[in-house]
Amino acid sequence: MFALPACTSARDGNGGSVELSWRLRDLTGTLLTECSQANVAAIRLSWEVDGVTNSESWPCDDNHAITRFVIPEGSAKLTVSPDCANGPAGPETYTAPAPLVRNVQQGRVVELGAVVLLLQIDLRAEQHSTCGTI
Repeated sequence: MFALPACTSARDGNGGSVELSWRLRDLTGTLLTECSQANVAAIRLSWEVDGVTNSESWPCDDNHAITRFVIPEGSAKLTVSPDCANGPAGPETYTAPAPLVRNVQQGRVVELGAVVLLLQIDLRAEQHSTCGTI
């Protein structure tokens, strides 16, 4: 009989995890093939459980990520947003899916699937992007 490591450890935390993928589109619905087209540096997943909020972010061009097992058990309100090089993108510069509520369990992964962020830019026009001038 072989012993397999558990999904969680003291290093990984004692909660659940969330896995997601993302894509960026401009105002016309055109898929952005590189995050640099909108100057977006990272994608942030935020969660709120029992009134406590936390978040984790990943390089935007990764297009896929999974948190460590640190999200507390319970009903989690999950939101996804873009980050600029100097901090969060202004809420008026993008449209994200409405917050999703999922039940998080210790040692389990919640799958959000693909999330699309609509950025307030038009690649056909010369204008400001979500994170400044392009």
